[in-house]
Amino acid sequence: MTALWTAFPPTGRAALLGVVASAAVAIALGIFIPLEVRRHVLTAEARGLEAAVVALTPSLPDFRSGSLSPAQVAAADGVVDRALLNAEYVRAKLWSLDGTVIYSDEHDLIGLNFESVATKITEVTTSDRLQFEVTDLDEAENEFERSYRELVEFYVPVRDEAGRIVAVLEIY
Repeated sequence: MTALWTAFPPTGRAALLGVVASAAVAIALGIFIPLEVRRHVLTAEARGLEAAVVALTPSLPDFRSGSLSPAQVAAADGVVDRALLNAEYVRAKLWSLDGTVIYSDEHDLIGLNFESVATKITEVTTSDRLQFEVTDLDEAENEFERSYRELVEFYVPVRDEAGRIVAVLEIY
């Protein structure tokens, strides 16, 4: 290999190094740019959802007691179906701070507690900001979402009148 390299004149070696470096940069950008674009798109989506949740919160039934009556669940269904769920968003779950589902459009989840989500909720409340990630469809709380190939879950803090986080709305 050394003999082949020295057979090139200095300008040829420089040109070859330039081609190799350009290829490496092109490959790196081909990987980095789509990832960065996706992150920016999801961040913008999350901010839009945060604004929607702020506007939607007064329409939700009072969930601070920890459980909703059937009439309150029906009222929440109307608000969530009308304001959030569409072809783009497929599931909504309102979590108490301890990881219990206060409300979900999938009613079988209401009242269930998931410790793995309690950790995520703690992260949201501690950082005091919304978060998003690709959904792990193997997790127990995602039993009803497994028919989807890939989902992104957004965790949006729900605040009371004083600005304290009182719940977290998860939207897929």
